[in-house]
Amino acid sequence: MEDIEVMYVFKLRMCPDPSPHDWTQCRYTHEGEIAKRRNPAIHSANPCAEYEKNMKCSRGEKCLFAHGVWERGLHPQR
Repeated sequence: MEDIEVMYVFKLRMCPDPSPHDWTQCRYTHEGEIAKRRNPAIHSANPCAEYEKNMKCSRGEKCLFAHGVWERGLHPQR
């Protein structure tokens, strides 16, 4: 998997394949999977203080900051 794909595709969208398969090897996210992340084009690599403190953010998908190490680590700004 190329860097661009990892930054802008990996675990961003729900999986279109409804059949049982190994989600750990799938580039898409699955229901209940903790590896799901938000599109890096809408938030920075800087951590969200509210998420860091509470493990949740009242702004949700609209937050301009990264939620956790997964979003920070795979962000293009890093």
